[in-house]
Amino acid sequence: MQGDTSLPVSKPLARRSGSAMSYAYENIKAAILEGKHSPGTRLTEEELARNLNVSRTPVREALHLLESEMLVETIPRVGLIVPVTSIVDLEEIFEVRWAVDGHAARLAAKWITKGELLTLESTNERVAEAGAIGDNTTAVRANLLFHRQILEAARNRRLLIINRIVADMVSLAMQQANLKGAEQRVFIEHRRILAALQAGDPDAAEAAARDHVQAGLEFQRRHLAEARLQ
Repeated sequence: MQGDTSLPVSKPLARRSGSAMSYAYENIKAAILEGKHSPGTRLTEEELARNLNVSRTPVREALHLLESEMLVETIPRVGLIVPVTSIVDLEEIFEVRWAVDGHAARLAAKWITKGELLTLESTNERVAEAGAIGDNTTAVRANLLFHRQILEAARNRRLLIINRIVADMVSLAMQQANLKGAEQRVFIEHRRILAALQAGDPDAAEAAARDHVQAGLEFQRRHLAEARLQ
């Protein structure tokens, strides 16, 4: 069940059967989440349409949908941009994560299999290994994968649907964040979650997951504040 954390391909997603809007939406969203359109970048219908070889209408529709998902935003007298994560944005995102990740851990404690526990352990090891060599990108991706795997082990399809939206927001926010200096803490906090899951203890799993999210918020809040002062 382990997900893929390899770097995404740089070429546009292949045109599949379906609407031009879906094609534009998938490609623009992928470019944003992969960091090809970095936070603060202005997005224009004309340039996006030219790059994707579609008309401006499906691009406009795709941008409206992405704006509703808070992956692009309109700035007066500027236009559409990729959002720059503020501390308030970060706090709102982590509030949702606190609720979703905590409940997912509670459910996963009831349903997780031995194989899934082994996969989680392996993913957590990747966090520590990446941190040891200073590979922040891999450490961040392994951290996000660890949490997604717990969501999958929760066996709640609707929770997964909710998390897809939250995960996109987290991925965008994490482009401006990092785990540098926090990998060991993250690894240890993940181990606490794992221990609760291995024990089949829903209360302990929920508490460990929520404590981890809160610690992550405090770390990233400090990181963003320091970055804005530089």
